[in-house]
Amino acid sequence: MDTLLGGISLHNIGPQLMRALKLSPSPNAHLAMSYASEARSLLWQGKIIPDTASIPECQQAILRSSDYGALAAAPHLYQDHLCIAICGTIENLEHVNALLNDSESSNKRQEHLIASLIDRHWQQHHDLLRALHSTSKILQGYYTLTAYSSKDPEHIYCTTSGPAFFVAHGNDSSVFASDPIFLRERAALITQLHDGDVAQLSAAKIKLIDSNGTVIHRDPAPAHTAGQLPHFMLREIHAQARNCAEFIHHAEENRLENWLSTPELFANIDSALLIASGSSHHAAQTARFWLESLAGIPTQVELASEFRYQERTLSPSTLIVVISQSGETADTVAALAHAQQLGCQITLAISNQGNSTLMRQAALQLQLHAGEELGATSTKTFSAQLLGLFLLAQTLAKARHKKLPAQLSNELRALPAAIAAVLALAPKLGEWAKYLSKKPHLLFTARHMYYPIAQEGALKFKEVTYLHAEAYPSGELKHGPLALIDNNFPVIACLPWDILAEKLLANLHEVRSKHGEIFALSDVALPPIAGFNTIRMPPKLPHLNPILYGVALQILAYYTATSRGNSVDTPRNISKTVSTE
Repeated sequence: MDTLLGGISLHNIGPQLMRALKLSPSPNAHLAMSYASEARSLLWQGKIIPDTASIPECQQAILRSSDYGALAAAPHLYQDHLCIAICGTIENLEHVNALLNDSESSNKRQEHLIASLIDRHWQQHHDLLRALHSTSKILQGYYTLTAYSSKDPEHIYCTTSGPAFFVAHGNDSSVFASDPIFLRERAALITQLHDGDVAQLSAAKIKLIDSNGTVIHRDPAPAHTAGQLPHFMLREIHAQARNCAEFIHHAEENRLENWLSTPELFANIDSALLIASGSSHHAAQTARFWLESLAGIPTQVELASEFRYQERTLSPSTLIVVISQSGETADTVAALAHAQQLGCQITLAISNQGNSTLMRQAALQLQLHAGEELGATSTKTFSAQLLGLFLLAQTLAKARHKKLPAQLSNELRALPAAIAAVLALAPKLGEWAKYLSKKPHLLFTARHMYYPIAQEGALKFKEVTYLHAEAYPSGELKHGPLALIDNNFPVIACLPWDILAEKLLANLHEVRSKHGEIFALSDVALPPIAGFNTIRMPPKLPHLNPILYGVALQILAYYTATSRGNSVDTPRNISKTVSTE
């Protein structure tokens, strides 16, 4: 994860920022600080949080930490005076590049392009606040951006489009951060920026302008409540847009594992076997469609707990992919060892824990960098697994010289904002949840790559709502499950409008004819029908759309559980790491 904070003060601000960063859940992250000194912008870097005595003395600074390495942490210095730091993804970088009309800019980092754009507007407006506002009006994506210049020593600036971002003033200093926890030492009141707000911070005050360029006031919140959500599970559901934005950006900058940019390592792979349990198994089942459609590689998915007890022959050219949130899941670790004993040497572990048993045992690794997940049920690690598996499918496609869709990069950059749009559906999903919380049974249904997402939705309901929930492929409803349907057995459907949508809709009309009540998530406007409830999802992403439906079902499970008064962070009989078969 990336952390961003900074500020401006009449006093030395460096030690204050470093003390705040000690509250970070990633104490071993790479650090970088850009600071202004004697009309120059300078850069300081470190590996772990040092003693504050070693921090340069400064009154104006941006500090960033990152799990993705030193280059990822470093703010960008432009023409020795303008410093920017950006976290997230920009969807329209090609448009920015075209506006700059610089033949060399296409080879530059995202930060360089944006700094160039800010500088161009600064030269036009002669006002860095207006320059940042003009830039933010052009940029599309899910990001936070901070900037200062040694030519404007009395101010530092920040803006956001999507992620939560906070500012505060107190004790002759103004500070900003991506998490309010970093500001509580210095301020009693903390203000959260709205999308498109630009904040100009000075030691004396904070000035805000909104997306229209109007000077405005935002009501602050007490420091102990600012940005707080009531449960870890909800906090982690909301973290998914930011986590995906960071992961995608660093993937584009080739800061993840080396094998992602060396597809020739997989030149001799002729099949893939994905092994996992629980939510990870549902992620693997979804990824099978990507591996086969994008890479054209035959793919099977096995439950880790069953794999060792099957008599089967594996080819040495089979890629073994093992997936576990913790990397310590006993049956998954044992399944990897069994596959290696059968002669499979090309093994890949995907986990959120970089130093776990599974990661040490496999030949290749992919760490998800989703941050610590404190809720017992998987949410943000599930979407991170899906994203990691999608990058694997891309790499295998390149290894097999398959032509990837031209807009795939744009689709990846659009994913974080699309997740944020799903999160904005929480009030509507919450209304569904109040009704569903009173039902004893639920049936989840979908087709194609959305069926594993329906299975994951049913699992989430089992885990946190304690309701009986099952998932069936929509095409199988007439093969038995329809016998269960009545007016007390709601059906929750994933209904993206694709080649199978009309067939799925016909299946749902069968349910309705048996007096079953439908709750459908769809990216098109469906005509209102009694007993057929719909929520409009964001516009469909051609390949990554299952991630959006997974997030929606997580939200629905959360609000159904809280409507029932359940403890969502510590559900009964559930442990974070399964240490036995």
